[in-house]
Amino acid sequence: MAGKYERFASMNCRLRLLWRKGPSRFRSNDMKKELTAQEIIELHVRSDEIIDIATIKSDYQTNNKEYKKREKLFTIVSKDLDLAMEVYGKLLVQPCIASKISAATECLKLNIYIDEAVAILEEISKRTDIGTRRLNAEMALRVSQNAGLSNTPAVTVSTPMA
Repeated sequence: MAGKYERFASMNCRLRLLWRKGPSRFRSNDMKKELTAQEIIELHVRSDEIIDIATIKSDYQTNNKEYKKREKLFTIVSKDLDLAMEVYGKLLVQPCIASKISAATECLKLNIYIDEAVAILEEISKRTDIGTRRLNAEMALRVSQNAGLSNTPAVTVSTPMA
């Protein structure tokens, strides 16, 4: 190989250089492109499922890594209130409990779907068959009530989108 790869003696070094500085097909650019609401929902649900499994298995490294990805999604969504209402409205009716909990807490952060979010967190916090997820819902509900987030809606929306 001629050019910039001549100085590397092993194939390993070449692959590492391609991985770091190569074309976009070797890198993940999911967070850099404009995401649609459906793509955000799919990424959020997938991330919530990974976080849920990692929490149950006590795999905190995976949990923390996925939580950072979910925080990036929240940052993207929180900049556009209409997009947030569409995304979190659909996430509140997901069958995955972890997605419902995270969507409800993020709705409370953004002051959208407050009544539905509080109702979902209260319902989940009363269940006894779901272990740590119940505790997550209880703590999210307690934090939102202590902060007074559930009493001051910035946007009043009646029902989430189905």
